[in-house]
Amino acid sequence: MKFRSGSEEKVYKFFKDKKIKVKYEPNKYNYEWFENKTYCPDFLLPNGSYIEVKGRLTIEMRKKHLFFRKSNPNIIIRFAFDNPNKKLNKGGTMTYAGWCDKHNFEYCKISDGIPKQWYNAKRV
Repeated sequence: MKFRSGSEEKVYKFFKDKKIKVKYEPNKYNYEWFENKTYCPDFLLPNGSYIEVKGRLTIEMRKKHLFFRKSNPNIIIRFAFDNPNKKLNKGGTMTYAGWCDKHNFEYCKISDGIPKQWYNAKRV
């Protein structure tokens, strides 16, 4: 059996020595984590939408954007990446672009320019 820490393994061995049958991490439960935070998007366009410029897209940033959208569904945030094909994690397969596609965020590559429809669109 594989444990996340040596301490967990020690506790498991304790119970095993006492002949007490326990199950290690048998269940997974969902929960919501509420915090009051503020966020200041990078660029406000004349049409009322925003562009967030990212060189990196950490797990904390990804969570922030999902929570922000859930709390503010009428505010449009689009991403401009240095490299949308950069992997989220070393050795992983998901890219910044893939994460955006999965969560319905529009994105572009900065060196290709900002799509005209993003800033020429009517006020949202």
